[in-house]
Amino acid sequence: LGRAHLEAGRRRAAYTIWQTGIREWENHSTIPDIRLADAYIRAVARQKHMSGWARAEALYLRLMEQADATSWKMLSEGERERLVQHLRETALVLPESVQRRTGLTVDSLELSVSVNPQATTGELIAGWWRSQDPLSATGRNERLREHLRRVSHAHDHFEARGRLDDRGKVYIQLGAPRERTQARLGPGKEAAPHQ
Repeated sequence: LGRAHLEAGRRRAAYTIWQTGIREWENHSTIPDIRLADAYIRAVARQKHMSGWARAEALYLRLMEQADATSWKMLSEGERERLVQHLRETALVLPESVQRRTGLTVDSLELSVSVNPQATTGELIAGWWRSQDPLSATGRNERLREHLRRVSHAHDHFEARGRLDDRGKVYIQLGAPRERTQARLGPGKEAAPHQ
């Protein structure tokens, strides 16, 4: 229902549906519904719903915890696909030492990510995200929020056919550029770029 509202251009209605679903799910289950959690997290990051950030962070960490080898086998193909997308986005910012221990590897030249969950992948990734919190006394993980904002921006601006291009992957890794330069091609047969 939320996706139908979103496709019809009613973002607020979609967000409200997802928020209601998340509340109901939290009251009755301990294992996150991956599709619902994914939709909610991405809606909060895209719309910058300040009231939803704490819940989105908690859901994200719970999603990551589902990425261990045991949980992996119990997921449907669709759930795995959504979780793999989050793992690929996370792998782009993980240090190599954590990548090796989790079964997530990033080819530094191609920026391709392979996902092979290990027994403790979810626990390691969730723990790593918790360790990245620069101000743990605030009750929010500013680094995780920044990551989710970058992911949202990358998907909005650097996605083709459901996949991020290299610009999107670099944006997730490094964030917004400090400086921008525009180049355009000049007229003529041998059009040379000029600023």
